[in-house]
Amino acid sequence: MQHHTIRGKILYLREGAETGREWFTVSQHLAGERTLRAHCEMDDHELLRDVIYSVDKNWKPLDCFVRLTIKEQFVGSAWFMFQDKKVEAEGF
Repeated sequence: MQHHTIRGKILYLREGAETGREWFTVSQHLAGERTLRAHCEMDDHELLRDVIYSVDKNWKPLDCFVRLTIKEQFVGSAWFMFQDKKVEAEGF
């Protein structure tokens, strides 16, 4: 496999105290497409957010999936597909 991967972590701070964190991975493929995977935890609201989002070599959106959990309870998810001038979506 010949792709490039970047990984990182973002800290969410309020008045110097950590209130959340987000881990991310970006994979860039040989043809230029990129896929972002992110997992976010927000302590204040006991929120978990998972995202997978892909773009083409020109950064045009291709597809996306998002899932939210609050206080250990599923609250919603959505899937998006982008084509030319059309967006398809399913969500709960």
